[in-house]
Amino acid sequence: MFVYGTSNGVLGAFTCNNTNIKKVWTHQTEEESGGITAIAATDITHNGIQEILVGREDGRVQVYGFFEGPTLPKLVYTKSVGESIQSIGHAHMISPDKEDIVVVTYSGNVILLNERPPVTSATKEARDSSVDKRMKELKADIDKLGEKLEQERKKFDKVAQESSVAVPLPQTLNINDRFVLIPQEACYSLTIEIASNLDCILLQANLPLEITDVNKSISITTVTAVTGGDHPQFLATTRVMEDSKRVELKVRATNGQAGQLIAFVMPLASPKTCQTLIYNIKPLSLYYRVQLREIKGPLPEFSELKITGVFTLTEMHSWIAFCLSDVPDVIRSEDPEITYYFVSSFSGTILQCQFSQNMATFGSDSIVTLLALKETISREATARGSKISINTNIRDQSITDVLRMYDEKASYQLSLSKKVKLIQALQEIRSQEPNMDFLSIDLKTMLDNAEEIKKQLEQQPRELNFIFEMFVEMYIARQKFKGKNPTKTADLKRVLETNYSLNHINHFFEV
Repeated sequence: MFVYGTSNGVLGAFTCNNTNIKKVWTHQTEEESGGITAIAATDITHNGIQEILVGREDGRVQVYGFFEGPTLPKLVYTKSVGESIQSIGHAHMISPDKEDIVVVTYSGNVILLNERPPVTSATKEARDSSVDKRMKELKADIDKLGEKLEQERKKFDKVAQESSVAVPLPQTLNINDRFVLIPQEACYSLTIEIASNLDCILLQANLPLEITDVNKSISITTVTAVTGGDHPQFLATTRVMEDSKRVELKVRATNGQAGQLIAFVMPLASPKTCQTLIYNIKPLSLYYRVQLREIKGPLPEFSELKITGVFTLTEMHSWIAFCLSDVPDVIRSEDPEITYYFVSSFSGTILQCQFSQNMATFGSDSIVTLLALKETISREATARGSKISINTNIRDQSITDVLRMYDEKASYQLSLSKKVKLIQALQEIRSQEPNMDFLSIDLKTMLDNAEEIKKQLEQQPRELNFIFEMFVEMYIARQKFKGKNPTKTADLKRVLETNYSLNHINHFFEV
């Protein structure tokens, strides 16, 4: 059996022989989105069955055991070391009777994880004496190195002040960065890690972005209001509050918006240095590729976008890759036709891409997605001098279905305030009543998930605003496909914010 880990946090296993490969199991939860960077196997619990040791990009070390057969792994141990794991192993380091987990982090730290065995008082006294002596020697060495460092820093500052020309700075930072979509949260995780402590990170983008989550115990992020025009459309500063080598931010762009996100990384060091990282955000950034068998239920009724003209299979493949992530780097030239399926991580809408030489057909229940494809492919084809013809078939049923999906999300967000008030009343009843069996199943579930619902209420303004933006983008796409100007955009925004109802929204779409 072969065990594997993926960059989006999936742990799985498969078997293979000369003729086929068979998947045995896969394991992932919403809390385990950190990419897997290291795997090892050993019988660390001494139950006769090997456990799987897993190191993740977000710094977690995990042990999975098998207690119900080889197809059902369960998490039995987890520990965060605060830095991305580069390697994981096992060895008898402390006791000959028990193996220890050994990990190596990005900054070069070697960490041993073990429950220390009991020791006698005599052994403890001898060990403490030896440790104290060694610690004093190490402290003396560190003090000497600190004095040398301070002397060199003073020399550099003196040269920098007296010199009229630029002073050469150290070489570029070694940065371990990651910018990937988290489908479960419908946002991108931006992770930046260096070998030394971070000071701050400045973010700049030429498209509207929102920060959906940040670890406030490690850093504080401030978003700066922008005025539009030629200025950047997004500016933010993340200042690290404590000694930390790693920062993770979660950002999201509206469907159909494309551009670049630039991160200016500054370590906590003197002299001050800065290094830039550039990330491309594609027009359909919230979509991820799936297989047809992974789509639950029958495909919905699609609106269609059909493109014909003089272009090769490879050219159309490159145009699709410009719009979407997870597109394979290369294609087989012998394939006469290629089909891809994508799912929106936010709304769940589906996109089908079917293309061959001189013809491509795109089907989706989201007209915003089809508009983004139409505009992007038209622009790329024009830049290359390719002549194409575009035809569309927009179905009212697909618009109605997506409006209903958005309405469910908006209605849930609007109901959170009422749920929190109800939870407060239920918690007061629980403090006075020893038995809560008289509550309905829905109320019991709400009470059990009280903390999660309160957390969702804190995020409600941002989530609701994002959903309302999706309604507006859909209205604009509807008008553009009809060849009309979206003249009632302001009226739609006013209805969404002051008098929300699906019936009022349907009036703008004439469905």
